[in-house]
Amino acid sequence: MTLPPPNDLPPVQTEASQLVGALVGDPAPATDTWTVRIVVMSLALIAFAVIIGQIYLTAVGRTLPDTIIVIGSGSAGALGGLLASTRSTSAKK
Repeated sequence: MTLPPPNDLPPVQTEASQLVGALVGDPAPATDTWTVRIVVMSLALIAFAVIIGQIYLTAVGRTLPDTIIVIGSGSAGALGGLLASTRSTSAKK
């Protein structure tokens, strides 16, 4: 099934598509600098919080649960992957 070109649509459908386009708007591009900065800062904050928590709990004599270690490792790995991909895509431009 093929759709007719926008000029051939009835006026109601054209107005509806314009309204939906106005409400939804354009999605933010994946290379938006503020989005990348927020994600990088969040992942770095999580990784550092796990490191500080590990140091504190070791000083107190308790152990950190394995799930917290996994969360810290995952955020550190995601941070490394994000920074590596961000630098390689911005260098190509």
